[in-house]
Amino acid sequence: MFIDHPMCEACTASLAFLAWIIFFKTLHTTSIGAAFRFKNSRPTSFTTSFTKDIGIYVSFPVYLASIYIYHTWYHTKPLHLTRLPQDHLYEHLGLTRLSIEVCTGILMYDIIFWCVHVVLHRSPTVFALVHQQHHTHKHLTPGSTVSHTLVDGAVQVLVNIMVQQYSPYGYKHSLSRLVHNVVVTYMLVEIHSELDAPWSLHNLFGGRVFGGALRHRYHHAYTLPHFKGTKAVHYHQFFRLLDDLAGYAVSDEECRAVKFEE
Repeated sequence: MFIDHPMCEACTASLAFLAWIIFFKTLHTTSIGAAFRFKNSRPTSFTTSFTKDIGIYVSFPVYLASIYIYHTWYHTKPLHLTRLPQDHLYEHLGLTRLSIEVCTGILMYDIIFWCVHVVLHRSPTVFALVHQQHHTHKHLTPGSTVSHTLVDGAVQVLVNIMVQQYSPYGYKHSLSRLVHNVVVTYMLVEIHSELDAPWSLHNLFGGRVFGGALRHRYHHAYTLPHFKGTKAVHYHQFFRLLDDLAGYAVSDEECRAVKFEE
């Protein structure tokens, strides 16, 4: 079965990224996209310039090739030879375990990357060499999600691989790992989608749990290279807690008022 193949997770994550980017790009061309865009955002079409979405064409083959080389080099065994049935077969996965493992993975991913994200911004040298590419878009599109340097992308992949190794049950179930990749890629594309819909992360739970696209667009608007001396805020990709505790946040009203430069 393909789920046993060492490349299964990498292929799932890549296909999920591509599917969500296409989904949100398509949504922008509909009346739904027009109705729920942030009021001061720029309308986008499905087709954007090649250079703007260069990450889509470069990141995926490089990522898949790197994972393939890794598994080939270390002769990774098929999963059914390394995992017990309760960690691998569908009949041993209940909704409770699935929910706990996926939620735990998403939370850990966001917390760990928050720490990494702070370093990427607080060091001018690291920012310039690693992270600045991701902040060159003056207007966000779903394709902005994968517009980054190879090192920047590799760091995010490593964080994701790290959290996939942990489970309160001792070993993360194979299907939980696949669902995690589908969910986390959706959330990453959604925060770059420029949508302020009722189902957007930042509008769920009364806007008290997730920062989502609302905070992330502010993060992009005021950490562009030409905003010298501007205080970078909102290092969470998804949640709000650590930014609020560390004072790295502005009000939701300020976030909604932000306007990207022309």
